[in-house]
Amino acid sequence: MSEVTPRFEYRIFGHEFISIEDRIRNLARPQGEAFDSDIYLVAKGEAADRISVKVRDGSLDIKERIEQCKKLELWTPTAREEFPVSAEFLGKLYKEMWRLSGEAVIPDRCKSLSELVKDFVDPNPGTGVAIVEKHRSHFSLDSSLMEIAEVTVNGARLRSIVVEGEDPDVVLNVADKLGFQGRENVDYSRMVRRVLGMEYYPEQPWYHDGTGN
Repeated sequence: MSEVTPRFEYRIFGHEFISIEDRIRNLARPQGEAFDSDIYLVAKGEAADRISVKVRDGSLDIKERIEQCKKLELWTPTAREEFPVSAEFLGKLYKEMWRLSGEAVIPDRCKSLSELVKDFVDPNPGTGVAIVEKHRSHFSLDSSLMEIAEVTVNGARLRSIVVEGEDPDVVLNVADKLGFQGRENVDYSRMVRRVLGMEYYPEQPWYHDGTGN
């Protein structure tokens, strides 16, 4: 993998963020749009909480959370494997990254995408797979990057906003300026687990607040 500079992230999910989105569009510079359709593979457990695994453009992409600073999370890419993925790599993913239980069924040969999705969930309790579609609008402000995303997780519709950058103080200042105060920082894998019913979904008013205030 080419070297990538890790960035601190503050990502929020909900149903509407009208006020925050208006502030972004008024204060920040547009940087284009992107459409993605990813397949997320998720698992329960403290170790799995630090790993994000998705399939995009025929590759298995893995990111790891390497630091938490105040409300922010620092994520960095750690691996990218083309399909078919080797049994050796999958064994490392299952045992060392996700740290699945000793009863986990580890593939004994290379896997295509369809085989991996089927063989990951069926024999392994506490795992899940979701199709996540994203329409992302990108912006920049004060050396930080932002995106407003329309997201579907297995058909469930959400909105997501993220502020990210190399300097945690700048990210926090921009997030405060936009109105993130008091909102939970949630990465994509955690939100997928919640939509799939694998993790508690907090009943916070701002998940359902049509104003996004």
